[in-house]
Amino acid sequence: MSGRSLLAPLACLLLVACGGSAGTPTPIIIFVTPAPTETPLATSPGASIGSSQSPTASSSGAATVGPVGSSGQTVPPLPITPPPPTQAPTAPPTAPPTAPPIPTPKPTPTVPITTVQFLDSGLMDPGNPEAKGRRFTFTSEGSGNVKVVVAGVEAGQKVTLCLAFPGREPFCQTASKTTLLGRTTRAKTNWTVTLKGATSGMVTRADLTITFPSSRPAITAEDMYLAGGQTYPGIVIRVTPRKSCAIGLSVMSDPPVAADIATTDLTEPGATAPAPAADCAAPPDGAMAIDAMKGHKYEIGITSSSPEESHAKVVLTWP
Repeated sequence: MSGRSLLAPLACLLLVACGGSAGTPTPIIIFVTPAPTETPLATSPGASIGSSQSPTASSSGAATVGPVGSSGQTVPPLPITPPPPTQAPTAPPTAPPTAPPIPTPKPTPTVPITTVQFLDSGLMDPGNPEAKGRRFTFTSEGSGNVKVVVAGVEAGQKVTLCLAFPGREPFCQTASKTTLLGRTTRAKTNWTVTLKGATSGMVTRADLTITFPSSRPAITAEDMYLAGGQTYPGIVIRVTPRKSCAIGLSVMSDPPVAADIATTDLTEPGATAPAPAADCAAPPDGAMAIDAMKGHKYEIGITSSSPEESHAKVVLTWP
């Protein structure tokens, strides 16, 4: 094609791209460059294209590509041996750090638990202006629980049970059967338990059980009805010593009346307790000493035949 024939299509394209009248937006000019004509290369069956060098036929008829020697023969590729891997230097083993020895904590001494019972206690009619509740005081040792249980109340009757310690108002509950729990972490805690009749017009009887931690337990019971008739059965106490030592008992009545004290070994009736060991704590001064055997349950009855009404204060200690 001549140069004149080539310019004609190009000029036509430029004219079309630039065409337009005044006042119309200027269009974008596009340049078109013809693509060069490529001549396809002929390939032979079984050949692979890997470089511009011509494949050399081998005896098997397959083509391989590789460097050509001076004699025109195909030189097989030289095997390439990779260098051995470089191993990182092995660090010497490091011994794990040794933790400092943990000191063995000293065992916390456990304060033994003890239980005392006041059975069939007579509680006056709450409507009586002279009615007094029974009052019990004791001291617990160390961290632990205090448990107070009322049972044995006749059907249809109720009692009021209260538990308190210094600095707190008493916690009370009225029922025919109830349990109060106290918890302390102090070295020593003084507790007060009160028990009153709650059924108007009736004298109520109840069993009271107190459990608390103490190594040398003691309890004081006040305003216990001792004498004045058959309505009140006196005072009945049950306790189980943890050592073969003496139980200490003191009874003080107001007004003073003669009191009869009877002790029964409920575990082995008629058994004779051995003499207290040398390491036993002696009962308080003026207290009656009752020899007791370890693990035996004892019942102590305090009664009076005096017709005169009298209340008593009882102090009990046990091993």
